[in-house]
Amino acid sequence: MRRILALALIFTGAAQAQHAHQHAHAHKPPAVEQGVFSLDVYRDGGAIHRLTGEQRGPAASLWHASSRDGGITWSAPVRVDGGRAPRFTRRGDDAQVAARGRTVLALWSVPGTGWGGSGPFASAVSHDGGATWSRGGNPSDSGLTTGHGFTDLAAGEQGFHAVWLDSRSKAQGLYYARSQDGMKWARNQTIAPTTCECCWNSLLLQGDEVHVMYRAKDPRDMEIATLKGAAWQRRGAVAPFDWRIRGCPETGGALVAAGGRLHALVWTGRDDQVGVHVARADAALRWAPPRRLGGEQAQHGDLAAEGARLAAAWDEAGAIRYATSDDAGESWGAARELAAPSAMAANPRLVPAGDGFLVLWTQPGADGRWTLETRRLR
Repeated sequence: MRRILALALIFTGAAQAQHAHQHAHAHKPPAVEQGVFSLDVYRDGGAIHRLTGEQRGPAASLWHASSRDGGITWSAPVRVDGGRAPRFTRRGDDAQVAARGRTVLALWSVPGTGWGGSGPFASAVSHDGGATWSRGGNPSDSGLTTGHGFTDLAAGEQGFHAVWLDSRSKAQGLYYARSQDGMKWARNQTIAPTTCECCWNSLLLQGDEVHVMYRAKDPRDMEIATLKGAAWQRRGAVAPFDWRIRGCPETGGALVAAGGRLHALVWTGRDDQVGVHVARADAALRWAPPRRLGGEQAQHGDLAAEGARLAAAWDEAGAIRYATSDDAGESWGAARELAAPSAMAANPRLVPAGDGFLVLWTQPGADGRWTLETRRLR
């Protein structure tokens, strides 16, 4: 559920692109130098799994913890990386975690020979719910030591699923692999040979289908592809903003199912529609017009569903805000605030949690170290 090859926005000077640049970076969280620099969370049945990347002095490490009471209490953190330190990045290219029963998989990027020192994947697997960990397999069969990242994981009846970006075709593209156990991965499939360079991707398992949402190259709108059977089918834009820029906005989205439909949260920098939007699809995957949540500085969002209830969370000029829908996206309540703009908070993550939702994000503390914050929504 994400940012190694962060190229920053490179604009041509056109008025629309310049305006998009101003909106996209009106609030850009500072680089995380100490504390929590990576965060992912995954719910499997009654268990919530949390994976954090932490910078403690010069050393970076990954830590897993789990909760069985909706995030009220957590197990003691256990180190995951086995000395294969994660590459230090901004939020957005976070290490990922997924679980099915007692098997938990963590996947992250390590330093390599790519742009900015980006490199290949490392992984770890636990077969006892996260108590102990061993080295896992590499989902990528590219053989490259250059940048792999912006990955997402999901787990279901067919095992673990992974999507990510790498440049094996000399351009950044989207790839997929599946594994029964997190150790041995099937041959990679190309979903889209050319994509935006550094926006995170979102996986969703729905019945016998696998969906992925990613940011396309031209225009830079979020698109969806579906795997049913053996082949991927690209199914067009989720919200066709027709946003045309040169450069990467470093912002992905989120994809969930509720009320028998797919729901997406997306961000665009298009002048007249800039901000975070939600959209929902019908059974034929035709998307209704998107609805904006928050203001023009809303960005970096996540979406979760439980039954017919949806919750969205995002950062907005340093604040963390959220909105909910109780009728499968037919209507949305007004945005409410979890952290004030003075918090300089960033990149919330969101999962269902019993009778509500759990929101997690990072923000700098009084000593400058980035801390993990958690709130429950009912």
